[in-house]
Amino acid sequence: MPLQEKALIKRVRQRARGGSSVVTGIGDDCAVLRVPPGHELLVTTDFTIEKVHFRRDWHRPDAVGRRCLARGLSDIAAMGGQPRAAFLSLALASDVPQKWVDRFITGLLSLADEFHVPLAGGDTAQSPVGIQADIVVVGSVPRGKSVLRSGARPGDQIYVSGELGGAAAALAR
Repeated sequence: MPLQEKALIKRVRQRARGGSSVVTGIGDDCAVLRVPPGHELLVTTDFTIEKVHFRRDWHRPDAVGRRCLARGLSDIAAMGGQPRAAFLSLALASDVPQKWVDRFITGLLSLADEFHVPLAGGDTAQSPVGIQADIVVVGSVPRGKSVLRSGARPGDQIYVSGELGGAAAALAR
């Protein structure tokens, strides 16, 4: 059974590192972020849902945590931005072991450390079933420099890392 909300938040706060963009982070009603002058904000959100995006019996919790954050970081990179902060909302069923949650957080925070992205807040809730994680990543890009899908033109190159559709194909089995 996972920790109660306040204990879980305290544990995550102790492990999460701050960053130069975070004025006020985990523990207040809102995070306060500093954005470089002349920049615009980028905001993305992605769900990671048990039995849709992963299965506890197939995937290591640290890998699920890393992938959760990687999805948001990828969106910021695709827009040409620099990540500034991440926010994690986590809904957990009562049958989720705290060890699983700790390893999930370890994976997420290890990727956050690699990319110097502070976990600046989020939310926790009890879920009636399974695990749902929503990651919000805030980034910034110099004003007018966002790389938009609408800017694509015939003849442009597309770069992909990994195989497309691999995760969906594995879960469909």
